Amino acid sequence: MRARLFTLKIFMTAKALVAVTNVTVVAVMAGCATANRIEYTPVNPAPRSLKRRPLESVGVFVGAPPDRPHVDVGVFEVYQGDTASGAGRSTSEMLETVKKNSALLGCDAIHVFGIDVVGHHHRNSTRVLRAVCEVYTDDEARRAAETLPVLPALPGEGGGCNTGGGVALCPEPLVCDNQVCVTPYR
Repeated sequence: MRARLFTLKIFMTAKALVAVTNVTVVAVMAGCATANRIEYTPVNPAPRSLKRRPLESVGVFVGAPPDRPHVDVGVFEVYQGDTASGAGRSTSEMLETVKKNSALLGCDAIHVFGIDVVGHHHRNSTRVLRAVCEVYTDDEARRAAETLPVLPALPGEGGGCNTGGGVALCPEPLVCDNQVCVTPYR
């Protein structure tokens, strides 16, 4: 009886190993989507207090900065993520990422000044979109900033961080700070 029990355990363990291996193979074959990763580097102090603004209120300039008087407040770098099929995310998705983050920060506009390919080999290369956060300094911009609506919290903002697997996670674009999901620009 004892030998049969031992055999059954080995069989069940082998079956479980095959099941885990099959799940792993399916996950690898299906690919893993990754979000665009964004970094922000402050450059100059803002000429006024910044607050979150509606996404559609952020101007987008490509090549040349806006004609209005402004201060370059900081630089965004968006590192291209991958789709579930393994293809790189599109330029429009990268622009949407930088625009969303610039609205969270309170930029009046962004000036996209380049998209570069970084890496040595085609398979290991990625694109990086670089943009400047522009804050206007004219009276019209000051008045408009005073009348910006108070926006609702983002989904998950103010909630606890998901610590699945020992890594603190929040819905994108939020970050985990002291076990609470918050905007990265406070």
